Amino acid sequence: MRHRRDLIVLAALLAAGAGLRLWLTIEWRPGFLGFPDTYGYVSNSVPEGYFVDGLRPIGYPLFLAGARALSPDLSATVLLQHLLGLGAGLCVYVAGRAFGLGRWAALLPAAVMLLHGSGVWLEHGLLTEGPFSFFVCATLVPVALASRPEREPRTRLGLAGLAGVLGAAAVSIRPVFLPCLALLAVWAAWALPGELRSRLGAAAALAAAGGVLVGANLVWAHAETDEWSFARHERYALYGRIAQFADCREFDPPEGTAHLCPTTPERWRWGPRAYVFTPASPLVRVNARGANVPAATPGQAAAFSRAAILGQPLDYLRVVGRDLVRLVDPDFPLNPNPAVTNKGSGGQPGRYLYNLPGVTTAEAERANLGIVAELYDTDGIKRGDLGAFQSYERATRLNGIKWLVLLVLALAAPPLLRGRERRAALLLSAYALVLTVFPVLFHSYDWRFQAVALGPLAMAAAFGAEAVAARVARRRQAPQG
Repeated sequence: MRHRRDLIVLAALLAAGAGLRLWLTIEWRPGFLGFPDTYGYVSNSVPEGYFVDGLRPIGYPLFLAGARALSPDLSATVLLQHLLGLGAGLCVYVAGRAFGLGRWAALLPAAVMLLHGSGVWLEHGLLTEGPFSFFVCATLVPVALASRPEREPRTRLGLAGLAGVLGAAAVSIRPVFLPCLALLAVWAAWALPGELRSRLGAAAALAAAGGVLVGANLVWAHAETDEWSFARHERYALYGRIAQFADCREFDPPEGTAHLCPTTPERWRWGPRAYVFTPASPLVRVNARGANVPAATPGQAAAFSRAAILGQPLDYLRVVGRDLVRLVDPDFPLNPNPAVTNKGSGGQPGRYLYNLPGVTTAEAERANLGIVAELYDTDGIKRGDLGAFQSYERATRLNGIKWLVLLVLALAAPPLLRGRERRAALLLSAYALVLTVFPVLFHSYDWRFQAVALGPLAMAAAFGAEAVAARVARRRQAPQG
């Protein structure tokens, strides 16, 4: 350890990350229960309810069921999510070193995953971010190890298959990872060492392992719901995206979907969430019990959305472009009308994160406690003072200009690098951008969607920072030479 001070720093980062998570656990037990999505995930985590909530893919409910089988104490589930957060920090360090990052540069992504306040905060709620972030980072480890030139072809084949398995687990939690799985297979065929036949074999192993598990997920879902979909209501999200601009005078709605045409003038239309969940949307009606239910099948909503995009492609790109600005400026108005701005849109960091504990959503927390208490031991509930941790979270939040700096470094890496490191930087940049941009294309901006891509983005930025530092050092040495 005397000769590897970087490992001493890594151990210190791990200790600090563990301390942060322990601090939050002591102050607020067993976890954050005030977010509405929690109810659906917990409800779906019992065998008879795996597919009851059509908005929730099966991966996270299965994770909750498995953790509950180990211990019925809800605190144990939350602590397991925190352990996965620490594991994600180790994964990005190991993957970064295997891809070719220097010893010190690899500490940057590790520090992001271990110390980023938003990540720790999200791990403390019954939400998908913690486990999903872990699988996003863990999938890169076998890919990075397979990229080492000294690997035997048979070992590389096994590592590629393992990457497919881990990637399929990520898809089961959030289907947005599916294009990342395809990206990894294509990159393996292009960038792994060895002859073309060996590279294609590794890509096929990755695709086959991932494809079998993803296919099994779809077959199971179809057997239970008669829909070939990870979550049969996920197609409603795209309707929310296009409802902001859809004008049925510009295209012909498919048969049976005319009732989905928005009639509110575009200047007064709220964001995507409002058009998916509120009775003001043509997609939503109130049933006899007073509950909001869809006024169209998932297939009808998807067909209408496709027709709107094809009929009004420039309007679609305009709306997506405004939402992409929010990756840097979360307060940028999705609707330029000052009376609407971001009402009904995906949440900015502060709003979402501080709603999680239930302080401002006490009604949601009471509803969630009802289902949680049926399945978990919730003894020892504590509601402490979160003010200091909130200040820490705000100080370490990697959004706005800080996120933009990471992105610029990540995009600067490939032109400055050569060989194996360049190929790794290209993969990591594309991987992070797919995770960040695809939700905006088909759903909406949301800090929760952006935060889960910080691991691979920080790895790519570390390559960029290392390359920039090396370029500067060479220029300083040039006059002496």
